Amino acid sequence: GNVVAAAGPSANLRPDLSAGWSGNDRYEILTTVEIDLVRHVGYPTAIHSRTLAGQSARLVASIRVVDADDYNVRALRLIGFSAASLFALATILSILTGIAISSPVLALSENLRSFSAHPLGAAALAPTGDDEMAVLSGAFEEMATRIQTQTRLLSRSTLEWERTFDALPSVLYLLDERTCVIRANRSLPELFSQSFGDILGRRASELGLPDDLTVRPEVRIIERFPDLVFRYIGMPFPIAGEGPASLHFLEDVTESERLRQRAISAERQSAVGELVGRVAHEVRNPLFGISAASRALRDSFEDGTEMRPALEHIEREVNRLAVLMEGLLDLRRPTTRVRTSRSIEGVLREASAAARLRHGDREVRIDILLRPGLPLLEIDEVRIAQVIGNLLDNSILSASKSCIQIAAWPEGDHVVVSIGDDGPGLSDEARRRAFEPFFSTRVGGSGLGLRIAQQTMKEHGGRIEIAAAPFGGALITLHFPLPKGAQDAEGAART
Repeated sequence: GNVVAAAGPSANLRPDLSAGWSGNDRYEILTTVEIDLVRHVGYPTAIHSRTLAGQSARLVASIRVVDADDYNVRALRLIGFSAASLFALATILSILTGIAISSPVLALSENLRSFSAHPLGAAALAPTGDDEMAVLSGAFEEMATRIQTQTRLLSRSTLEWERTFDALPSVLYLLDERTCVIRANRSLPELFSQSFGDILGRRASELGLPDDLTVRPEVRIIERFPDLVFRYIGMPFPIAGEGPASLHFLEDVTESERLRQRAISAERQSAVGELVGRVAHEVRNPLFGISAASRALRDSFEDGTEMRPALEHIEREVNRLAVLMEGLLDLRRPTTRVRTSRSIEGVLREASAAARLRHGDREVRIDILLRPGLPLLEIDEVRIAQVIGNLLDNSILSASKSCIQIAAWPEGDHVVVSIGDDGPGLSDEARRRAFEPFFSTRVGGSGLGLRIAQQTMKEHGGRIEIAAAPFGGALITLHFPLPKGAQDAEGAART
């Protein structure tokens, strides 16, 4: 049965636990307050609390006997509560640990992704704490800072090199193993008057660019630019990760090459002029003697005799040699004749009339087209008449139908005179060499007429040019400068 006992606050309520529990024959007398304390804080703490609160607490009068089965249930409940508490605590600790570890890892991963996408614009990851993640974050930040610094330096160096190469007037282009343009400075598209997009990826042969290799500089004329002269270099230039390539260099040396050729020509002409001057001087006097003797010998024979034609041929050849020697001397002697104010119209008409007389056996047609009111020129009339006469002789002897057209008109501060014919004209090579001494395309020509004409025009401050005539043949153009007063008046009139 149940045993009910009355106990006061000072009663000894410590249970006998030494014998253990066996069925329902063991009882423990506890107060209601102590049972609650045992349930929440444990037995020792409950006993200690009862002792401290013994004087003020009011004990429950009734005491019940708790059997062993009821206590086991309560113990199991206590164990379950403790396990649930431990599980909850472990869960909370796991969450807190995960947050403490995963947050820096996620931040580090995000920074790595941002750095890989934009190395120069990645945000800095400020390490916090002194644990392993903070050390890892600090190492990453140091690495990222160094990479960003080196990348900025590399970008700045690349930009400086690009600007340097683009500033070069020479053409630089890089070809891959298929001779396709993969890089170039700005001078290349400027040379072709195209954009980079129109040039990159195209073969050098398609663009008309040289692609051969030569370490030693060579002077070349590119077919696409026949009026320009280039100094060319091509060398191997392998690129890491891109395979074999070659670097090519083109420098426009047209002007310097022209000056070099002029210097060479001037030096050669000076030497030749000195030589031929001496020869002409030594030959001219004997020619006069031969000419006089052949004339006297010819006059001693009557017309129709066998010797007379031979003597006349000797006389003609001697006269031709005398003219040649006179031309050679004209190349060397400085001009000393006095220039006068003269209309070019009179010189042209007198030279045309003289040419018709010299070539009376040819059907010569010379058309003169003059602009009214041509200004007067300061010229050496004798030498200009000689130049015009030589040009007319060349045109008459070269023209197929002896159709020659002379024109004159004012142009700016010059008076322009043109002489054109309907002959075969001159090739590009002949036009290039036309003013070289002793160069002639006509059989029996001395090769000095155009050279003398060029020298005479230079002495007058003008120039002579050769081109193809619109109606076929050659077109010679002479540019005479106006006198100083006439130039001022022309400039005032234009103003």
